[in-house]
Amino acid sequence: MSTVPPASRPRLPDRSGPSMTKQYVVLVMGTAAAGLMAFSGTRIATEPIWLLGLIPPLPLVFLGLLATTAWLSHSAVSGRPRSAVGPVHYLACTTFVAGLVLVTGSGVKWVGVGLLSVTALAVVVLLILAVVRPRRRAAAAAVRTRSVKVTGVVTDDGLARFAQTPSPKLATITVRFVDAAGVPRWVTPKAFQLRSRPIAVDDEVTVWFDPADPGDLSRIVVEKDNGSSHVIGGRR
Repeated sequence: MSTVPPASRPRLPDRSGPSMTKQYVVLVMGTAAAGLMAFSGTRIATEPIWLLGLIPPLPLVFLGLLATTAWLSHSAVSGRPRSAVGPVHYLACTTFVAGLVLVTGSGVKWVGVGLLSVTALAVVVLLILAVVRPRRRAAAAAVRTRSVKVTGVVTDDGLARFAQTPSPKLATITVRFVDAAGVPRWVTPKAFQLRSRPIAVDDEVTVWFDPADPGDLSRIVVEKDNGSSHVIGGRR
């Protein structure tokens, strides 16, 4: 039995990510729409009726790109799990199919070559990310093994800079901590703040810093997640 009246319970942000089925449906539909647009483009000059196959799929392609971009944004800001299909994957698939159709079809082959060039660029980006992400995680783990863990205190929740609305805010909070030499220091990480339940002034947070260089901001990590609001980039 809950001790909090239903009307007064804070509405927690949705931290669930899109299902794999939803991700692949968006990817397949967007890719099919891009292919249909490309095929229609090769036929319009001789059969204007194919204009009907060019215009309707256009918003579907852009909606798919917006959806995958939103998933990436929610992963970075709202703490949702990273999606398997991101905007780069989406661009790689849609431009490959559309470019292939245009190159093998009649007319506007230069557009197809341009789209395939975008595909190649997207693949290069994906390969770079496949190398960079594991190295970044390894570097973060190495920093943590050399770091000292202390308790910091929030001195500013960052919400005074925003209008009094219930929508979530990407705020800059201020955290005070004391390093191993007893010197007080301040750090200002970004936090996803839900006004109904924010990371508030005087809340305790976890701070990791390099004892050899406590002033190096790149080696300072602030951790805090109260179930509603959380510090961006904090290790969980």
